[in-house]
Amino acid sequence: MTFLKDPKKSQKILREKQQVDLIIALLHSGSNKKFGDQENLYAGLPNANAAGWVADHVPGVDLVVSGHAHQTFPRRSTSHLNRYRAPLVAPGAFGNGWIEVHWSLELRQKRWRITQSHYQYVEAPQEIAEDWLPWLPWQKQADQFMTTALPIRWLKEPSKTAWSNCTNKLTKVALPEPRRALLPSWQYEPRLFPNTGEVLKRSHLHRWWPYRNHLQLASLHRPQLNILIDQKKWALIGNRLVEPSNQDVWMLNYHLQGNEGVYRALIDQDQIGQLDSISWQERLFQFLETNKTLPADCDFLKIIP
Repeated sequence: MTFLKDPKKSQKILREKQQVDLIIALLHSGSNKKFGDQENLYAGLPNANAAGWVADHVPGVDLVVSGHAHQTFPRRSTSHLNRYRAPLVAPGAFGNGWIEVHWSLELRQKRWRITQSHYQYVEAPQEIAEDWLPWLPWQKQADQFMTTALPIRWLKEPSKTAWSNCTNKLTKVALPEPRRALLPSWQYEPRLFPNTGEVLKRSHLHRWWPYRNHLQLASLHRPQLNILIDQKKWALIGNRLVEPSNQDVWMLNYHLQGNEGVYRALIDQDQIGQLDSISWQERLFQFLETNKTLPADCDFLKIIP
């Protein structure tokens, strides 16, 4: 990002050459400067949560709008945002509301200057939250896609152990070759489970795997794999690596391409290889759509003849 690499030069171009009065930095990035800090330092990489760094260290920015973390800030009306050197707001997520920024401006020496500020969170009215999406032209098509049914019925709520055993075995048989992966566990959230007797849909897979990820091969050494397994957030699908040589393991490109600090610290770019052509959720959907049997641990699911 040029603005971050040379902020003084960028600001001079904006202010003097382009005659910009106000600079608003709209970033998907989060604001927590400590997130992944040690891993990034070890790997020689910048912190992925750039919004907080921009607000603190890039001079001349009048407002930073951050995202990524699904945080809402400020939650109460205020005229002073003192967490960072420049005012930073985070408007939450999922269309639940927005941050209103009110500025009073005054023209001084042919430039508009901010004289007063006020920031407040506004919760979206219920009728807007419920009614506005169906009017988008692509919404009906997206709804049809996500509600496509699988020939599988949900029989009961599984225990956490049964859920883990079933989903790990499903993952193993659904994987392309080589059938080995290091992945986050499927989300065990009973509130995301279907109702008893309900048919599984594509949307259920997207609830359990909330990010649109693709599988990507990583050629890992045994020490790397052991460290990642010891993080206890990831499930190794397949046999543990025992040879000292590299071995290919499927992982999610969300982690491999820079969105998880520990991966960036441990894995070099030249260890990252083939990217699967379809999303992980879609690969699971296609497998379940055509498979005629389920692992014995999946007794809470039943294939519909």
